Amino acid sequence: MVEDLLSKLDSITDKRRVVLIFSAEDEQEVQDQILPKLPEQQWEIELSNFQAAQQYQFADDQLVISYLNDECLRDLMLQAREQEWTIGLLPHPGMKHARYGFGIAANLDDALSDIMNNDASQLDLLLCNQRPVFNSVIVGQTFTLVPGEAMVEPFWARVRRFWRLMRSLKEVRFTPFTITTQKEKVVETAAFGIVAVEHGRSSVLSRRFMPDSNANDGMLHALVLAPRSVFEMLRFLFASLFMRNIWSRNNPPFIGFIKSSQLKLETSKPIKYNHDEMVSEAEQLEFNVERRAVRLIPGRLLALAESGGEQKEIVRTQALPLGKARNELISYPLPWMHHAAPEEFKDLFMMMRESAKATPAYLTLMVLSTLLAAFGLFANSIPVVIGAMILAPLMGPIISMSLGTLRQDDSLMLESGKSIAIG
Repeated sequence: MVEDLLSKLDSITDKRRVVLIFSAEDEQEVQDQILPKLPEQQWEIELSNFQAAQQYQFADDQLVISYLNDECLRDLMLQAREQEWTIGLLPHPGMKHARYGFGIAANLDDALSDIMNNDASQLDLLLCNQRPVFNSVIVGQTFTLVPGEAMVEPFWARVRRFWRLMRSLKEVRFTPFTITTQKEKVVETAAFGIVAVEHGRSSVLSRRFMPDSNANDGMLHALVLAPRSVFEMLRFLFASLFMRNIWSRNNPPFIGFIKSSQLKLETSKPIKYNHDEMVSEAEQLEFNVERRAVRLIPGRLLALAESGGEQKEIVRTQALPLGKARNELISYPLPWMHHAAPEEFKDLFMMMRESAKATPAYLTLMVLSTLLAAFGLFANSIPVVIGAMILAPLMGPIISMSLGTLRQDDSLMLESGKSIAIG
């Protein structure tokens, strides 16, 4: 009898202390749907109503389980960061973005099983102007780069979306951005919009650009959308909505990619941005990742880094308009066809000028190809003559002559003509 009583007392003292925090309007649902599923034999459960701007104090050994929407959870997450709670998340109907960001299962039973069976991990916290970002921040117009449900919509819904996007193209203008990374790398460009996420799962497109990103690697990721023509944009929209297999294997050629622990976006005038579907307006956005700031039990869908090594900053801006190309796109509507700026084909000009010269290598190849063609003629061998044609380097000066004629470059035409004549 005494032993049974002692064992019961031991089991009570061994219970884990758990706080279930929820909003007052969800109290009935908590009583009916959640509390019956909690393991009362293992947990000593305390209920707490959430109120905005209220400071909470929980013991270090308590597990805080949240059943809150995204907006309330932001305030709670800031307190969890400061007080180092262990926190678990249940899938509230209004917790769409935190569910994506932390990989929480949509099913209540699955999410509860993860809280009971998984260990807590130190996760990064992405902040935008000091407010937590659970999923993404969308600056300007990003069309189908948004982390919405475009990839799972029915066919006719995608047709309607495509038609709306086509009609909106004529109203969209490039916005000038000044982007500064943590290592003071400054990129001055123009774009339709920018998507900033903490890890790759947050966006349909970002999963392909950053498949190895993790929620505790200390880095954020920004995708910069900068198509140069209406045709390029229409091709992207059509492929993303109706040709998913092709789109999933080919990244759009006009996407810039930046990976850094801090990022600052500046514009010349206020621009609208979407912070987990909360629309605001600002001229400057500051992003920073607080490394392993919250102790949270991750969901089954979240990828975590195996090692905590230092991550390398990456800035890929080859696809972005810079210099004169940036200024032209800001000044005029999006053209139907892409017109390259001088900076973009400077390397091509230099290569064509080199191809126009009668260099020793050019002369040597011409002599060898002439001898080979002569042997082919005497031997009456068509393959040998074709081989001589392939060996002859005449195509370089001919292309240079064409480019010189197109751009009315007298020096390039004269140099190419000399090389063709010598050849």
